[in-house]
Amino acid sequence: MLQALLLAGVAGVVVASLIWLPVTRRWSARAHVCWASTVFLFVVYLVYAIEWTFNSNLGPLSTAGGVLLWGHGGAVAVLGIAIAAVALLFTGHQQVQPPNLVGPAQGSSAPATPSRSPSTTPSPTTSPSATTSPSATTSPSATTSPSATTSPSATSTPTSSPTASSSPTPSASPTTSAP
Repeated sequence: MLQALLLAGVAGVVVASLIWLPVTRRWSARAHVCWASTVFLFVVYLVYAIEWTFNSNLGPLSTAGGVLLWGHGGAVAVLGIAIAAVALLFTGHQQVQPPNLVGPAQGSSAPATPSRSPSTTPSPTTSPSATTSPSATTSPSATTSPSATTSPSATSTPTSSPTASSSPTPSASPTTSAP
């Protein structure tokens, strides 16, 4: 007896899932099963409650009270399904991974973002306004060291003009001019 009821319940969920499949085809499998089983359980409960109310041989006032209670259960079911619909519409869709448009171009060794951790190996710089202290910010920091030939730098892209510094304070590095 219990196995027959269990089998009927599973079959009911499968049928409800198949009925809702055309409507929820763009949802994830978890959201589809959640929606189909929620609607199925509300419908089964309401059918059972109204059937029990009329088949239990209650008096006329008790039957009227049972029908009123069933109506309230129906209102709760409608609100529950509305809440589930809103939640699943916002979270149930399958997510599409957008392409990574921020990464470096193929074949280049430049970092994707200028806020990467500073390099620990000294690197020769061709910029006249090179810094000697490693900095993880995008703007170069002012230095007081006169040596600017080899220094660890967070910015690995050389600048081509001597006036390309975006720092509001002038750099203390010596500038060299080409003869």
